[in-house]
Amino acid sequence: MSFLRDSVGAFVLQILAVGLQFLGGVFLARGLGSEGKGIQALVILIPDMARAVAHLGFGMACTRQIVKKPEESGRVAANLVLFAAVAGAVVCTALFLGFSQLQEFVRARSEADLTALGGDLELAIRLAILGFPLLLLEGFLSGALVGRRAILAANSAKVIQTGSFALLVPLLFWLDAPTVAAAIKAWALSFALGDAAALLALWTVLLGPRRPDRRLGKAALTFGLKAWPTSITVYLLFRIDVVILRYLGTAEQVGVYSIAAALSMMFQIVGFSIERALAPRIMGKEKEEADVLTPLVTRSFLLVAFPLAAVSALLAWPGVPLIFGREYAGAVAPLAIILPGLVIGNVGQLANTDLLGRGYPGYASISAVLALAVNVGLNFLLIPRLGIVGCGLASLVCYSMFGLVLALIYRRLTGVPVRALIVPRRQDLGRIRDLLRRRGGG
Repeated sequence: MSFLRDSVGAFVLQILAVGLQFLGGVFLARGLGSEGKGIQALVILIPDMARAVAHLGFGMACTRQIVKKPEESGRVAANLVLFAAVAGAVVCTALFLGFSQLQEFVRARSEADLTALGGDLELAIRLAILGFPLLLLEGFLSGALVGRRAILAANSAKVIQTGSFALLVPLLFWLDAPTVAAAIKAWALSFALGDAAALLALWTVLLGPRRPDRRLGKAALTFGLKAWPTSITVYLLFRIDVVILRYLGTAEQVGVYSIAAALSMMFQIVGFSIERALAPRIMGKEKEEADVLTPLVTRSFLLVAFPLAAVSALLAWPGVPLIFGREYAGAVAPLAIILPGLVIGNVGQLANTDLLGRGYPGYASISAVLALAVNVGLNFLLIPRLGIVGCGLASLVCYSMFGLVLALIYRRLTGVPVRALIVPRRQDLGRIRDLLRRRGGG
C-alpha cells in the first residue's frame, strides 16, 4: 500500500474519529456546563499525565523494533501487553496511595464549583485511575499496528473508541444524570472497547511466536529511556497550560479553555495521519531516501495545514457558541491563536519522526525544554492579565518555537536545509498529483 494511500486512508478515518470525538465533546459540554467540563478535564488529566510518565518510551521503541524486525513482531507485542499490565498495576497503586492529593488537585477553589459534580468527585477520580491501564495499552497497541503498517486498522480502533464514547455519554447521562462520574465511566468503557478492537486487529498481523522475550524487552527499554525525557517534556509542553490555569483561574475557565484545547488538538488530524504513515517508512529508509521524503512531506503538510487552520478559525467564531453553548464563546479567541502554532509545531514533530528512524531519540528534548520554559513563564505572566487568551498566546509562541528549533536540529544532524522543510516548491503540487495517480508501490 502506498504512502499516500495510507495517509489518505488514515486521514479519512481520523476525520471520522474526530467527528465522533467532537460529538461526544458536545454532549459533555452541554450536559456538564463549563464548571463541570473543567472538573472533568482535570480528572482526565490524572491518567493522562500518569501515562506520559509511566510509558518509559517503551511503546515507541517497540514500534521501531517491529519495523526493523517484523518477523519478531509477535514477541514484541507480547512484551507490550506485559509491560502495560505491570505498569498499570504499579501506577494504579501509586495513584490510590496519593488519592487525597489528587482530590485537592481537582477540587475547585469554591464549594460552588463542586455543584456540577453531583457529589461524585471521589468516584470520578477512582474511575479515572482504574482506566489508566486501558489508556496506556491503547497507545502501545496503536504503535504496534503502525509498526506492522496496519495504519487503517490502528485508525479503525480509534474510530471504535471515539464512536462508543459518543454513544455512551448521552446514554449514561440519560440513565443516571449528567455528572462527571458518568462521563468518566463512558471514557473508560470506550477505551476498553477500542483496546479490544486493536488487539483483535493486531493478532491477525503479527509474525513469529507470541510470547514475551526478555532480550527484546531489555533492548526496547534501553532505547526507550533515551527518548523518554523528550516524551515527557513534549507532553508537558501541550498540557502545562491547563495545570497552571487550574491554580491561577477557576474551574469555569478550565472548562472553556479545555474546549479550545480539544478543538485545536482535533485539528492535528492532518499531522497525525501523515506522521503515522511516515513513521514505519522513514524507519526503514536509507539516509538519501529520507532526505528527500521528509522535506516533501513537511512542505506538502504546510500546503494543506495553513489554509485548513484559517478556515477552522473562521468557522469557530459562529460555530463554537452555536454548537457548545454561549457560555463557551470565550474559547474561540484562544483557539484561533493556537492553530498557527500547532501547524509550525507539527513540522518539527514530522522532522523528529525522521530523527527517531535514524536512531536519534533524544534530540527533540532540547527543543521541548526550551519551549516548555517559555511556555511556563508566559502562562504565569499572561494568565493573570488576559485569562485564557493569555494561555493561547503562550501556546502560539512555544509551539512555534518547538517546531522551528527542531527544524534547526534536523538541519544540523542531516544536512537538509530548513528552507527545504518549510518553503513549498512549485513542483510539490505536481508531485502530489503524481502520487494521487499512482497505484500500489511504496
